[in-house]
Amino acid sequence: MLEMDIKLFKRAKKEIMIVGGNLNNPLYESSEVLKVFEEVVSRDVKIEIICGPEINPNTKKLLTLCKEHKNIYIFQTNKKNAPKAHFAIVDNSAVKLEYPYKKRTSGVIEAVIIYNAELIANELLQDFKKIKDVSKKAVIPKDYLKNRKK
Repeated sequence: MLEMDIKLFKRAKKEIMIVGGNLNNPLYESSEVLKVFEEVVSRDVKIEIICGPEINPNTKKLLTLCKEHKNIYIFQTNKKNAPKAHFAIVDNSAVKLEYPYKKRTSGVIEAVIIYNAELIANELLQDFKKIKDVSKKAVIPKDYLKNRKK
């Protein structure tokens, strides 16, 4: 699935919005995905990630990238407002929808990516905004990164 994520994120011209869990998905530690994130932010693409209620302490690479680049933002929601579905929106036209964890038949992340999906993207954008409105910008303590495993 990472190849499809990479293809989706490379298309970004303005923004990538992701609603995930606790940042424990292999996506957030993939060197290839993080390289794409670096490439797109160098083109002034904004990346916003909503996670929570916790942040996996082993996501050192993503958190480091967030501290290094002004266009990457991580928001943390609380348990009450934790998202029930995970999704991504790219430029309000392409979307990735993950199947709910409870309905998965294996440990593999099952998802679908749809291009030219403006109607779906607009609906998901409303959900993204609602979750973001009740979330707070994640504060990453200075000593957090140096004390975590690589």
